Amino acid sequence: MLIIFDLDDTLIETSSVILPYKLKNLLEYFYKNKLLNNHFDNDYNILLKLTKNFSTKQALEIFLKKCK
Repeated sequence: MLIIFDLDDTLIETSSVILPYKLKNLLEYFYKNKLLNNHFDNDYNILLKLTKNFSTKQALEIFLKKCK
């Protein structure tokens, strides 16, 4: 098995390929466990917009603060 680390997005652009899928999974988890009760599609779009302007960690922090 070969494991490759692509820390600078040169092999696969994670921000546009993997990240949206993982954010959707995260929101599904939040809704399934009743951690959020807003509108799924709206929350997903907000998260995608935030990740365009901030790192993923910062985007999640901003999003979760707004949800409190």
